[in-house]
Amino acid sequence: MLVEFAKNKFRTFFEVSLWLNLIGCAIYGAIIGYNLGGYNGSVGYGFLGLIVGTLFGLLSTVLLGGLVAIFLNIDANVEIIKDK
Repeated sequence: MLVEFAKNKFRTFFEVSLWLNLIGCAIYGAIIGYNLGGYNGSVGYGFLGLIVGTLFGLLSTVLLGGLVAIFLNIDANVEIIKDK
């Protein structure tokens, strides 16, 4: 019972952390892009940084989240095999 509670909370925590990673990468990319633009009033660099940050966030989320999802899926399959 305690193990199931911990597994459910870990899944929720990890899902929230992946979303925060994606949002944080997008914001950080926009800030860096805007700063690289030289403060000339153009938001083009900021938008480009937003796109690059979002792509980096998606890539890191897929790589890290995919790895953890594989381990969680293995755990679920072991439970099914154990029940049979």
